[in-house]
Amino acid sequence: MFLFPNKYKRISGWIFLLSVLFGIYYLFFTDMESMASEILTIKVPALLHDEVFSAAEGIWIENNLFDEILTLIIVISGLLYGFSKEKIEDEYISSMRNRSLAVSVYINYAVLLLATITIYGLPFLQVMMLQLFSILVLFNLIFTLRLRKHYNTTLDDEE
Repeated sequence: MFLFPNKYKRISGWIFLLSVLFGIYYLFFTDMESMASEILTIKVPALLHDEVFSAAEGIWIENNLFDEILTLIIVISGLLYGFSKEKIEDEYISSMRNRSLAVSVYINYAVLLLATITIYGLPFLQVMMLQLFSILVLFNLIFTLRLRKHYNTTLDDEE
């Protein structure tokens, strides 16, 4: 498995944590239109959009890139954090990483199945947006907790 160098672990973890918290705040507690700055509104090509085929401008639309930038920051920092080497990377750490990823996928799809049969309409769209990030968030949370438990157990054994 390809892993990023350990030097990315700390900074990407902080960026990931802060961007996820900001993303939750942005999604649930703000008026998205007023929060996004007009500075980030530019013309972009839209391959699929509600008004692509009816707009006189063709495939170019005005769009605020705030949520796209936030998504990129969350995904890139989450991947860097979860898949950066530990200072001591061995088979046990690799096994913990794989098990954590598997558990996060199981939980993610269990939530998706439950949401599919209990949530309808526009709220389902919010659930689907959260699903985009939940595998990364759950994986990083589970893996970090397992690592802390492992390191605490190792330190206790040395004493």
